[in-house]
Amino acid sequence: MTLTSSALVAFGSRRAMTAASLPLSWDVVRLHHVERCAQKPGPIAGSQLCTRDACRERYDIFCNIVGSVISPLLANIYVHVLDMYWAKQYSSLGHLTRYADDMVIVSRTRSEAEQALQAVTQILQQLKLTVHPTKTGIVDVKRAGFECLGFHFHQGRARKSGKLIPLMWPGQKAMKAIRSHIREQTERRGLRGTIAAMVATHNLIIRGWRNYVRVGNSNKKFQDLDRYVRQRMVQWLRARLKRGTPPEQLQALYSTSGLEDFSARGRCGTRP
Repeated sequence: MTLTSSALVAFGSRRAMTAASLPLSWDVVRLHHVERCAQKPGPIAGSQLCTRDACRERYDIFCNIVGSVISPLLANIYVHVLDMYWAKQYSSLGHLTRYADDMVIVSRTRSEAEQALQAVTQILQQLKLTVHPTKTGIVDVKRAGFECLGFHFHQGRARKSGKLIPLMWPGQKAMKAIRSHIREQTERRGLRGTIAAMVATHNLIIRGWRNYVRVGNSNKKFQDLDRYVRQRMVQWLRARLKRGTPPEQLQALYSTSGLEDFSARGRCGTRP
């Protein structure tokens, strides 16, 4: 979803904020222009508010927090209206699951899905919001699936029972990002570091990413990443050590380095 600048300023102006409580130290993305608040802040017992003119820019900063831990909270507060409308009037069209400004609606038929998209679009327009033009669409989970919050969701059949079940694994964007992160860590500019330091850095990356995506059916993706890490680390070791180091010695160094695997036994999801 895209939140317009006017909605951001209006949203900030309707919140009871004192000058001292405005998070001016957070990293933000600035608007191209600063708008005057649509409503003058009202008095609050025990609080001291700046004048509207003095607060314009601070409201602008407050309402454009991107990448901060508070960003999902603000999105949840603002888009809660959508949840209420959906529960009261449109729940028959499908089950809505939302995290901040990302949402998925699971419908039984394509007709219901189209009606659901139209309903959501209309509600968001009332909130001065728009759906993302390229990330929004209707898909058949049995064929194409979809990506959300770093995962690819698909519907398939269980190997043992043959029943249709939901499947999930790291999406293409997430896989590309983690590969890029590993590649950056093993570039030639890092040759001055010790092997122990390189392994420690990689283990932090591997643990964090593995713990996030292990809830799904991620085993095959983890194995692909293990092969990629092994390839990059062996190349890094070859560049760091003396020329002509036997491949057997490189493999021995890699095997005894203490580097963890993405596909550690018991720590990643497998397909039922």
